[in-house]
Amino acid sequence: MNNLGISDAKVSVGNAWSAGLTLAYMATENIGIELVGAYPFTHNIKGDGSISGLGKIGDTKQLPPTLLAQYYFFPKGPVRPYLGAGINYTIFFDTNGNYPVKSIDLSNSWGWAGEVGVDVDLNKDWFVNVSGWYMDIDTRVKAEVGNTTTKSHLNIDPFVLMFAIGTHF
Repeated sequence: MNNLGISDAKVSVGNAWSAGLTLAYMATENIGIELVGAYPFTHNIKGDGSISGLGKIGDTKQLPPTLLAQYYFFPKGPVRPYLGAGINYTIFFDTNGNYPVKSIDLSNSWGWAGEVGVDVDLNKDWFVNVSGWYMDIDTRVKAEVGNTTTKSHLNIDPFVLMFAIGTHF
């Protein structure tokens, strides 16, 4: 939640879910490079603080492509835990305001990302994956409320959880 420049006026962003895809390349036995993508997430933007009575004041869509370097602790075992770190670039689009907010604009965001996960073999070709990420998503918010233009920062910083089925090729 962040201040909008109106006395005790704040905004928050609701949770969202989406389908995702990861592509990983094993540069060495222990080092992987992973690209994380997803179908766009849709978030409701809600009034909080002195404007909490307004409820939903807008919505936005975002794509957070993320590039990570991973370290696999037991690369040849049937269970392969790993840690990863990298960068995230979040693109906001289709952002709309709801009355009395005439417009909302969210800036795109660069930030860091961290990951923990495990691959578990089902057979020689297929495995299941469970992983979690933390992404640093901080955006500048510009909103037009009535005749007043306000500027603020919004920290979204999600924890993302993924369950996946993968294959080696």
